Amino acid sequence: MLLGRRTPDRTDGTRARGPAVRSLHAPNWRPDTRPTRPYRWSVPRSTPTRRRSVDPTTVALAVLTLGAFGLAATARAAVAWATAGPGSAGRYVDAIAVCGACGAGAGVLLFGATLVLAVRRHRARGLPVVLGFVTLAMVIGAVVAGLAAGRLGSYDAATGLVVLRTALAGLAAASLPALALAALRARTARARRRVA
Repeated sequence: MLLGRRTPDRTDGTRARGPAVRSLHAPNWRPDTRPTRPYRWSVPRSTPTRRRSVDPTTVALAVLTLGAFGLAATARAAVAWATAGPGSAGRYVDAIAVCGACGAGAGVLLFGATLVLAVRRHRARGLPVVLGFVTLAMVIGAVVAGLAAGRLGSYDAATGLVVLRTALAGLAAASLPALALAALRARTARARRRVA
């Protein structure tokens, strides 16, 4: 085996004399025994993205839900103040009561939407059980508040319990879609694990 560039041939067929070519089997040839320098190459590492525990859309809906219930509570307090105040403020009672009712209705709807979105975005195994216990507690609270309101002789106290009963019943009804969705997802997950 020869190392070097081959010299070009002449036009007459003979090869021209070129520079001396060293053969690998020459006695003065020594292999390069120096240690090779390692090539430093690092695998690019992607920084792991921190997974958020709560979805931003769920947080936004929860904040809107609290705002709607806060508006309803403020309207309730304003109605109580206008009723107990002078006669000039009594003409605004109906408008304030309507605003409070709208706030309470919007809060109930937003509460149900928040629960449904939370069930869709978060896959927790114990979520159906938690939702079931919370819904059952609201139903029991609504029944107890209704029974207590019927036994009270004071109109103001009975009115407060009736409002509480209505609120708990509405929240329990708004929780049913999320509860059904969580139970369906849990049943599907169990079926997949059995098949796998």
